[in-house]
Formats: sequence, C-alpha cells, structure tokens
Amino acid sequence: FSATLSNCVISGNTATEVSTGVGGGAARSTLYGCLVSNNTASSQGGGIYGWSQALPCIAHNCTIVTNTASLLQGGGAGSGNNQYSIILSNCTVAFNSAGGVGGGVDLGVLFNCLLVSNRSAVAGGGTSRSMLTNCIVAHNINGGSRFDAKVRNSLFYGNNLSAIYVRNGDIIENCTFVGNNTGISLD
Repeated sequence: FSATLSNCVISGNTATEVSTGVGGGAARSTLYGCLVSNNTASSQGGGIYGWSQALPCIAHNCTIVTNTASLLQGGGAGSGNNQYSIILSNCTVAFNSAGGVGGGVDLGVLFNCLLVSNRSAVAGGGTSRSMLTNCIVAHNINGGSRFDAKVRNSLFYGNNLSAIYVRNGDIIENCTFVGNNTGISLD
C-alpha cells in the first residue's frame, strides 16, 4: 500500500521498531509540496524511506530538512534492499544527518535538487550511492557524494573533505567542482 500526500507537514515523528526502524517521516508514499522535518529513524530513512523499486517513496517540490537516521544511512531519505527506491525532483534536502553514509540521501535518483549542509558520520554527507542530474551539492560534512555515483550536469561547491568519492564504473559528466576541500577522490 502507498499514500499520496499534498502540501502536508510531516514533522516530529520517530520510527524505532527494533527489526526495522525505517522511515521516520513517511515511507512508500508520493509527496507533493510537503515539508518533511525533524523526523528520526533508528536505522535508515530519517525523513522518507522507499522499501524497494516496487514500493518507492517519491517527492516533488518538497523540503526535507533536519531529519536523522541514527544508526545507518539516509538521514533525509533512504532506500531499502539496495535498490534506488527514493526519487526526488525539485527538492531541497538540507541539515539532515546519518550515523552511517548518505547524510542527505542514500540510494536515490535526484533531478534538479539542492543538497546542502547535510552530515554523515562515515562518508557521503550529501548523498551516497545515488544518481544526480542538474543538482547542487554544497557545504556537506564528510564529503558531497560517495561511490556508486551517476552524476550529470551538477555543481559541487564548498563540501568538507572530497566533493565526490568515486569507484571504478562511476559516471561523472559535465559537472563543476568549486571550493571543495578536495575535488574528486578515489575510494
């Protein structure tokens, strides 16, 4: 099952289920023009969470801020089953944090998004294992983006540590790197 939410505020929720602890704000939903803020998941997907490609979480024109994934990844938005099940378009993802990787987004597909001032305890403060097109990734802590990246037409600005950590097979096309501690690093 999934839900469609328009112009909603999703704030101050906590997912602490011992076996999962995912999707503090919303899971398996489609959101339009929503504010997702101050939510916490003990595991992953502090703000929003997609279970799989068959059960994604999709957000259009949303603001995803100050959410936390305490133990693992995807402070703002996280995916399950190692699948790209987070899809964001024209969203702002800011001031989120993760105890693992992907402070802003983990395993997401992002179009025209702003990822700013997110933080991860490990790497990929802005994103981890994500596809970005026409995005701005700025001022994130512990790197802008982390491996398994497919990044096109995006700007990386002022990120702490590396703008992007890459592995063999990652794709970086027509991107600009300005004012980061390091531009591109091999992981």
